[in-house]
Amino acid sequence: MLRKWLYILAAIVLLAAEIRIGTIAREDLWCDELFSRRVALLPLHPALAAIEEDLVHPPLYYMLLKAGVMTWGASPL
Repeated sequence: MLRKWLYILAAIVLLAAEIRIGTIAREDLWCDELFSRRVALLPLHPALAAIEEDLVHPPLYYMLLKAGVMTWGASPL
């Protein structure tokens, strides 16, 4: 009985994830997302200079984002 409920819960979670991820590519970037994208697309030294001006995220966030953009591209997804 418990296994049946776990399968139902897993199916609901997977369906919800598909609905959310399936529509995310159609959304626009704005505000801090645009700044993060701009930093991720800059060469390393100008990116570090821009990061110094930002007080929101630590530099590791932008470096991980830069690696992701170089690997998967700069789409909203």
